[in-house]
Amino acid sequence: AICVTYAGIRQRWLVVHTHAARQRAEKTLRKQYLTLSEAESKAFKYLQGKTFACEADATAALQAFCQTLKLTEVHEPRIVASPRRKRGRPGTRHAVLPHRAVSTQTAA
Repeated sequence: AICVTYAGIRQRWLVVHTHAARQRAEKTLRKQYLTLSEAESKAFKYLQGKTFACEADATAALQAFCQTLKLTEVHEPRIVASPRRKRGRPGTRHAVLPHRAVSTQTAA
């Protein structure tokens, strides 16, 4: 029991922990972590599908994304130039290869 005096009145507080309350709290936390993890995974897949003009832009976007993560981590990030061709007749100059952020994401 904890004794506290508030506004001149002595109060006794008793903190009660139950097994059922702990299970409910754990279930709630698991659900919140799962939701957040799925949202981070979805954002990561969006980043992987995005194309960048140069490797520096892709690296900057990947670093900014990694700083927003709370539950997951990005391991061994790498930037890959992926050939994507436009429809229709090819141009007279060589096409510039867009860059994509590709890496492995794991839950912490």
